[in-house]
Amino acid sequence: MAVTTNTLIITDFSAADTDSDGRINTLTFTFNNTVTSAGDIADWQVTDADGSTNLLSGLTNSSISFSQNKITVALPDTAGSNGIPSYQYAPNGSNDIGDTNGFIPYQFSTASDTLSPSKP
Repeated sequence: MAVTTNTLIITDFSAADTDSDGRINTLTFTFNNTVTSAGDIADWQVTDADGSTNLLSGLTNSSISFSQNKITVALPDTAGSNGIPSYQYAPNGSNDIGDTNGFIPYQFSTASDTLSPSKP
């Protein structure tokens, strides 16, 4: 069960190669609160562990989903490695990630895993 606070925090991130072909095909972000949106795919940047491959290339919003306190991204499984990718989320003002307390993060990334204050 998610613990409710006044901020939205990533409590876990996983990158899985569920078909064992050497490429990650599922990303899961777990938050401390229930999320009400996964954000638009255009709000996200995910770069493979190789430092250059854009793992979201060609994806649409149908590739990203949310349920309770998790956001899942289904990757095409055609590029990249089995290493842990880096990520960044920067909302564009439409369909932004939020939680049931009304908190909308400004941005977050692998480097911080913390969310900047809510947009004004």
